[in-house]
Amino acid sequence: MFVLVAGTVGAQEKESEYKQRYTENKEKRDADRKQRITEYKEKRQAYLAEKINLSDDQSSRFWPLYEEYNDKRMLLLHAFRQKMREFKDLQSPSEKEYKGIVDSDLELKVKEVELMQEYYGKFRKILTSEQTYNLMRAEDDFAKEYVRKRMDNK
Repeated sequence: MFVLVAGTVGAQEKESEYKQRYTENKEKRDADRKQRITEYKEKRQAYLAEKINLSDDQSSRFWPLYEEYNDKRMLLLHAFRQKMREFKDLQSPSEKEYKGIVDSDLELKVKEVELMQEYYGKFRKILTSEQTYNLMRAEDDFAKEYVRKRMDNK
């Protein structure tokens, strides 16, 4: 009887230690993730600012609007990624589940375009057409360059 109780207590202690380590690791991962996001945003803003050449007045009006746009875009992407994680966890997806994930992907793309149209319309009230064009190109160039650098560092 004593062995059974001692074994249970030992297992509970191990589980408690595991939970504590997991929580500590999760907090560190979350902090690291927030730091990487902050660095990414700072690098992106510096890169875009160089490419689109904003005046002080344009800059004060543009950046808050651009961050609002990106926050909404990230919410769309996050929701889709969550659906993809759930889909990937399925052992053998049904035809209906495959159709659902394809429809979700298409819906995301439509929503992204609608969001771009809405915000690029707002950007045009602040930026010239040339700056708007340069912004579109610079966003793509930055994303490609950022991914390439991350791949080179691995």
